[in-house]
Order: sequence, then C-alpha cells, then structure tokens
Amino acid sequence: MIDAMSPSALAEMLGHSWHSTCAPSSGDPRPTQVVVGTRDVLTPPRRARILADGLADARLTQLAGCGHMVMLERPNELADAIGAVRAR
Repeated sequence: MIDAMSPSALAEMLGHSWHSTCAPSSGDPRPTQVVVGTRDVLTPPRRARILADGLADARLTQLAGCGHMVMLERPNELADAIGAVRAR
C-alpha cells in the first residue's frame, strides 16, 4: 500500500503521529544540529524548525533543493553540519 502512495499523501498520513514520536525535549542541554532538506515532504522544514526550537542548544540547517535522504543526496554538507556541532 505504501509503495503506491504519493510522497505527499504518505507525509500527510505520517504527520498525524509526528508530535507524539518526535516531540522536542527542552531538558537536553547537548548541542544539536537539525538538518533538513527544503524539499523534504516526510519531515518538512517547518517540523524541523519546531524540533530545533524545542531543544536547548540546537541549530537548524536547511539544504536547498534537498529531499528526505540528506545523507545520500548531500553527504558532504551533512558531514560539515555534523562537524560544526562537534566543534561547539
């Protein structure tokens, strides 16, 4: 069934459970880098912003034109973002 769904329909379906499974934890003081593609329909940038805003020391990086598979689409930029958080 999921194979036949469009990405936007799947995102809509999964979006209903997002807050219960990905609620931010403002009590975690560790530096965090939230990385999202601007074309990600499964975890859209607006949801990544909610996540980053809910964490004590988080920064949001949006990769223009990138979809949900950041690690495959833009591995070098993801590595740079991870390196930046490790340096903090």
